[in-house]
Amino acid sequence: MDAVPAATEIESQTVRWIAAFIGYPIECGGLLVSGGNRANIVCLLAARAARAGWEVRERGVADDRGRRLRAYASSKTQTRVIDSEMRSAVRARVAAA
Repeated sequence: MDAVPAATEIESQTVRWIAAFIGYPIECGGLLVSGGNRANIVCLLAARAARAGWEVRERGVADDRGRRLRAYASSKTQTRVIDSEMRSAVRARVAAA
């Protein structure tokens, strides 16, 4: 038995259990990541894709009028989150707390 499909199925079942536990439909989907920093990157990339309305990997992070996507965070935000924003090519704005 190949370990990769088995691991994928374990992850999928775990996500379904968590969804059911918190009252989400089990078809909602999701994934497990290795830690908080990776989760920040995944969430920023998902938000970027959802908000953009275009294929960011093909066209970049600016819309047709040249306006770039932005993410806002407080000055108390962990620096790894800001690093994640930079890696996702979203302009970071840090607001004073």
